[in-house]
Amino acid sequence: MTGTEGFPAIAIAPPTSDQVARYTAAAGDTNPIHTDMAAAAAIGLPDTPVPGLLILAMTEAAVRTWFPGEAATDISLTFSAPVFPGDALTAHARIAARSQTARGEEMTVRIRLTHGDGRIAAIGALHVLRAPTA
Repeated sequence: MTGTEGFPAIAIAPPTSDQVARYTAAAGDTNPIHTDMAAAAAIGLPDTPVPGLLILAMTEAAVRTWFPGEAATDISLTFSAPVFPGDALTAHARIAARSQTARGEEMTVRIRLTHGDGRIAAIGALHVLRAPTA
């Protein structure tokens, strides 16, 4: 990752099968690989993968820890490895760019999610606006 200002790594609670079931029901996610072991196995997966948007929502909690009360927008992740229920993930962040504007300090932050064994699960970015202090 580029940039020099990093933030403490944050453990993300392992997603559960119950969370996946509740998420897919609420989101109307009908992709069978998220809920049906046979469908996941048919494409070579050892388990049903956690939907990416659920992982993104779980990552947002880490973002709120790094930037409490600040406007974080345009959060995106690109997955390089599946995440399965029970997988331990760690969120890492580093400021890639920052500038002062009339609205305050604007930052581009790079995010990396890693599995417990260090493999990268996803990389992404977000924008943060830190309003000027009085």
